[in-house]
Amino acid sequence: MTEGRQEAGDEAADRATLEQLEARLARDVRDMLAVLRADVPVFVERAARRAFEQAPAADALDDAAVSGLKQGTRALGARLAQELERELGALEPWLWRGAGAPPAQASDLAPNAAVQARIDRIGAAVREHLAAHGLPAAEELAYRLPTYFVAGHFMKGLVEGYWQTLALHHELSARLERDRTQSTREARRRRWDGA
Repeated sequence: MTEGRQEAGDEAADRATLEQLEARLARDVRDMLAVLRADVPVFVERAARRAFEQAPAADALDDAAVSGLKQGTRALGARLAQELERELGALEPWLWRGAGAPPAQASDLAPNAAVQARIDRIGAAVREHLAAHGLPAAEELAYRLPTYFVAGHFMKGLVEGYWQTLALHHELSARLERDRTQSTREARRRRWDGA
């Protein structure tokens, strides 16, 4: 086999592997979004209930106001889950955009700034909702990924698998780009030398 054919075969194999990694990433993202879709509304209700139970201002609310708070809380949880799915449903935000290589291991999504920024907005939305109803919320109110099974998935395992697959995807993508750049330069060099 000539060197050019061998390189083409290697590139084809690398591209096939990259497609497999992207399929695995897409599956991990789909599963993580299923967890978030199920867990975020529960978090929102739990946080609102806790704030209601701890706030002396809750005593001043009549039954209609409490009912409105509960309905608004459920609607907020559903809306936040839908927004997460809409904003993070594609593979693009989950790909690595940071400097250097992504971590091969992480216990949460914090290293992915785009995803983490969207998750961080959940706590802020709950604080705003509670403030609109006259209930203070703890400043440190923040959504944390569940550490238990949700929607048939263990989020910690999904996150770990995501980072491992993302590291492999990033490494292979970088190698393919280096090879493509080198091949382009060599072709230009041959054209230059042959002219």
